[in-house]
Amino acid sequence: MSTEPLRVPNGETYREKALRKFKQQPLVPLGALATTFTLLMASNKLRKRQSKDMNYWLRARVIAQGFTIAAVVAGAWMMGQTKPQIDKSAREQDEMLDGLQRRREEFEERLRNAEENHRLEQEVLNAPSSEATGTPVIRDINAQPLQATQVSSMWNPLGWFKGSNPK
Repeated sequence: MSTEPLRVPNGETYREKALRKFKQQPLVPLGALATTFTLLMASNKLRKRQSKDMNYWLRARVIAQGFTIAAVVAGAWMMGQTKPQIDKSAREQDEMLDGLQRRREEFEERLRNAEENHRLEQEVLNAPSSEATGTPVIRDINAQPLQATQVSSMWNPLGWFKGSNPK
């Protein structure tokens, strides 16, 4: 048997949905619980043959149901009043996501350019010294790249300040 919780079609669990609905309209579930409680109390009084108390709990049930219906109507009315605000918020969020997507694409383009420049710089650093003078050289494809010590001996930026020439 699977231990994963059941999910509503939009991907959230029933518990997550119940919590979300409770946060949206907290009076509706409370009214439903009050109605259930009063109905259970009326059933208990009926079983014990206490008709006077049973009638009291049935009247309380009607009041609790009325409260629940009023909460549903009030919540629906308030949601209808805030629909333009929700639509505006959704539009703003879509615009923000479009901006983020555009910025991401620009970043990826800059990253590709930087990687290409880095690859070209590495080719220049790893090229034989005769390529720097413009003389064409045939490179061995299987040749190993130069080590860091070899590169530093070819090009020494501090040598310019000391007056020495690169080897």
